[in-house]
Amino acid sequence: MKHSYKILYANKAIAGLVMAALLAPIPAWHGATASAKESTATKANENAQVNQVSKQTMEKVYRYWPELGSMGTKVFLGGGSRPIYTIRFMKDGLVYADLKIDAETGAVLQLEKRSDTPEADASEAVAREKGEAFLRDMLGDEVSQYRFGNNSSFVRYVNDLPVAGDSYLIQVSDKGQIVQVEAKDAAGRKIDPGAFPKPTEAMDREQAESAFASYMKPLYVGRNQQQELVYRPAFSGSFDARTGKEVDDGSLGSGYTPVQVKAGGKRVTIKTPQEAAQVLEKEWGIKLNGATFEPSDMPKEMLAKNEKEYQTTDDSFRFSTINDQVVHFYLTKASLEEPPNGKISREEALSKAIQFLEPYLDPNVTELQVRDREETKSNPPRPYWEFSMYVSHEGIPVKSQRYMVRVGKSTGAILYFRKDFQDQKLTFPNGKQAISAKAAAEAYLKENPLELEYVYPVENDKISSTPVLVYRLQNRYASVDAFTGKISR
Repeated sequence: MKHSYKILYANKAIAGLVMAALLAPIPAWHGATASAKESTATKANENAQVNQVSKQTMEKVYRYWPELGSMGTKVFLGGGSRPIYTIRFMKDGLVYADLKIDAETGAVLQLEKRSDTPEADASEAVAREKGEAFLRDMLGDEVSQYRFGNNSSFVRYVNDLPVAGDSYLIQVSDKGQIVQVEAKDAAGRKIDPGAFPKPTEAMDREQAESAFASYMKPLYVGRNQQQELVYRPAFSGSFDARTGKEVDDGSLGSGYTPVQVKAGGKRVTIKTPQEAAQVLEKEWGIKLNGATFEPSDMPKEMLAKNEKEYQTTDDSFRFSTINDQVVHFYLTKASLEEPPNGKISREEALSKAIQFLEPYLDPNVTELQVRDREETKSNPPRPYWEFSMYVSHEGIPVKSQRYMVRVGKSTGAILYFRKDFQDQKLTFPNGKQAISAKAAAEAYLKENPLELEYVYPVENDKISSTPVLVYRLQNRYASVDAFTGKISR
């Protein structure tokens, strides 16, 4: 099969933009603006000096791509969860290839040639042979800990168990040449095999299934007025195999925390772009300094039914309405300028978000369910807290009725707000006839069994250096019908 790896990446990027725009409250197009800004900021680290261990890695890479050795380079040193060199090889003023190296260990984290020339995939046997040879050059004897798996990936195993996130994707052409290397977040680190708990320390299967049942929570789902009641795993997907405690493995999503609220029932309306600046400043103190608005560049298919979005001519601010009611605003410029490393805690930010929302909640709303961890992971961490808050019905979150709020970690400002639903009366089933969480867990695990693995937990947006033995769900996105016990995806 022939394909261009650059085109493959481009298609993935486009698909990601479209999917992000469909599923996330922030238009994907805004992300492109933010990325450009961040790239400009990164130039402060351009032409960083590569350390000795990374130079040795570059020399090894030249064995596979000898043309790189004679090219000029641009070197960036980035922070985040670990220091990383990004080395861009230049040819005729254009980027020819990218190489990322862990600045501490010298491990290759990414190797990609920017080429439109189609390449044919190697056979599985050749991909395994060449990929393993490349890893042996880079890792030495440590390569023996990696096993060849699906999609040309090599996964580290310790004590005969996989280490989640410690893997390399190596694509090889039919000519036996390395085309691309991509390491996952936990790869390329120095490990101590003795730091891995023994598999015998894990609780038995019966205890594990009981622990899992505690994470099965009811949820109302449905896009129409008639809601359905289901059970879904409400945790990261991993829990400590010795204690049963949830482990943050870097995945999105977790449980819900109920928050009591005092709804004000207020509605803010903007009928024309001309009155927007006055209304926004009066209601939320957003000073736009006489800015004028125009219809945004957001494609109509990316907007909700009857939604109209407007932006300032310099795109420093956006808002949208549905039937003249404001359902969304986004301080695009302020979000980009929010200082990094803010000191406002998550708890403080959540309190600010609730205080902001309360005046505009429907009078019937007395409780919101806050998703404990739904904000997108990023490296470096983003300068704001992001909260997804769902309307609660009889103590159960309603998935289709979500509010999203972003609070700056330094300024405490509300940078983003969106009401993700239109007002309508919903019909709910009688939850008293539902099966138990234990029964739902048993049904779930019949098709999605727990598996023992090692993970490196995420702590304060950084990957921990200490591995944890966990029971992990390979699929945590299925649902169990709360009345029939049937699985749906």
